Amino acid sequence: MLSREKAVTAIFLTATIASVLFMVTGTANYTEFYRAVGQLEAKILSIDLSIEEKQVNLTLVFSVTNPTSYRGLEMREISYALQYEDHKAEISLVTDTLLFTSNPIVIDPFWSKTFECPKILNINSLPQIQKQATLRFIELHQTQQGRIEWVFDCTAILLTFVDTIDVPMTTRFQS
Repeated sequence: MLSREKAVTAIFLTATIASVLFMVTGTANYTEFYRAVGQLEAKILSIDLSIEEKQVNLTLVFSVTNPTSYRGLEMREISYALQYEDHKAEISLVTDTLLFTSNPIVIDPFWSKTFECPKILNINSLPQIQKQATLRFIELHQTQQGRIEWVFDCTAILLTFVDTIDVPMTTRFQS
């Protein structure tokens, strides 16, 4: 009878240890949540341009990185605005939203993903405000011999264990 008691005790002890280990790993991951959200980073890798008389062909390549060990984020969409600086003013040249609603992107620990976004800005088919911004950009590009200060603002919409959250990110780039 004593060995049966020892067996039951061993089973309960093993279950208790397994439960504690499970809770500790979950808690350790949770403590990384705010750090992961705060350190999610967007970075411009390149901006390839070709300018014709009435058209700007632009390919923006950027990455989003999770530099933490947190597991549990999914990206539902990312919206961005690529702006150029003109006399300390930031003028929007391109805006877009990449949607992943039907198949969110899983953000693993130490994850990084590159996005390539080609855009054609034809002066004849743009709304008036964007047309003016594009014409000014063409002029600025010529006078500054291609040296442009860029500002990249983006917002990732993330699914978390709590809810959906917006994570804004801004970076600068000089071409």
